[in-house]
Amino acid sequence: MNKASKFFDFSETSHDSKPSVITPSIDDNNLLLNVIDMVCNIGKGYTTDGVDNFADNNGTAFEKEMERCLNHYKFEQILVTNTGVQQANKITEIKMTTTELIHILKNPTELSLWDDLLVRCQNAFGDRSIYISQPAGNNKEPDFLVYYDNRIFLIENKKMNRSNKPSYGDNGCHPNVIYMIKRCHGTKAQGGGVQHTYYLGSDLITAEQYEAGMMQRVEAKKFIREYLKKFSLVNGDTRLGCNAKDLETVLGHEDQTTFENNVREYIIKE
Repeated sequence: MNKASKFFDFSETSHDSKPSVITPSIDDNNLLLNVIDMVCNIGKGYTTDGVDNFADNNGTAFEKEMERCLNHYKFEQILVTNTGVQQANKITEIKMTTTELIHILKNPTELSLWDDLLVRCQNAFGDRSIYISQPAGNNKEPDFLVYYDNRIFLIENKKMNRSNKPSYGDNGCHPNVIYMIKRCHGTKAQGGGVQHTYYLGSDLITAEQYEAGMMQRVEAKKFIREYLKKFSLVNGDTRLGCNAKDLETVLGHEDQTTFENNVREYIIKE
């Protein structure tokens, strides 16, 4: 890949496209695909052991599984530097604060920002394979920034107990994120087991739709804050989510395999 090339274009994929001939295999030469396959294979063990203790409610166990798989395939962990209470944390190697990364994430159509992020990673890491946990800060999506094969992949782990549909963060489903989904479908006594899937956020929402949702949320918050001035005893702060309503549910979808193959095609493409 030419270092000056564009970061990526997720819009090239679509779950309506012809199903891929790619089939998941643990023998893939691509290390990131091996990580994804390993995460899914670990979950198969829950069918008979561990379903009742599927994971903690906040999904941290799933993230730790992902870290172990990345470590297994020799991805190097890069830590976010804690710079103090009054300052944004920083990814020192790429000379970027978490606040600056959040700004990039909020603007998926601003390709120059994404190109700059890629060039910073290429200059810092070269041919190394690395990952950064919680790159935008604790409790903020995505869970991982992975740099592999001179490219950047953003990955979010979502865990559900029984429900097929994940709960997205306040900003909703992001078009530039790969979602790894794990769902428990009953206790061991009920036959139990764990299901996995993975998909590109862009198969559910476009960059333009995402930014429109963010703008609508800003306007809604302004309206609500103004309205609440009439009620002196009501907290004026409000938390609203966006970009999650009416999105398709991939787990159990008739095109689930195609969603998954789109991820695999994207990861291996030149």
